[in-house]
Amino acid sequence: MSGSINIETASAAKAFLRARDSGRFCFERRANKPGAFPGMLTLLGGKMDPDETPLIALRRELREEVQVASRSVWHLTDVEEVVDYTDGRKQKVGITAVFLVKVTKEAAATPTKEIAGIEWLTLNEALNAKPAPMIKEFIINHRSHLETL
Repeated sequence: MSGSINIETASAAKAFLRARDSGRFCFERRANKPGAFPGMLTLLGGKMDPDETPLIALRRELREEVQVASRSVWHLTDVEEVVDYTDGRKQKVGITAVFLVKVTKEAAATPTKEIAGIEWLTLNEALNAKPAPMIKEFIINHRSHLETL
């Protein structure tokens, strides 16, 4: 599943952040307000700046959101991301490069004011905790890969 990143089309970089000590994954819990994915679990990360590669964008976003310096990083795949808004609109937002990032322990991630909050969950727990559609689909289709890397 690991592959080359399509730098020409990627517009965002997001990560499954996994703690080596617990094996759990860190998700962002979106604020429960109008917009994209209210109250849902999403991946950490975000949009790329014009001069960034997906990996550079991911590292910047992880520092900004949870104060993590990423060293152990695996590119998993690129996916076309669609946002479902609370007003019923759907919008294709572009190609997102999806990564797996490992940290030594859960305490390594400290949320900043950039995000509403984080939750450390097993993949089973995440599936039952209102994940955004892309996250749910990715976990269902790639669970064994996420758990064995």
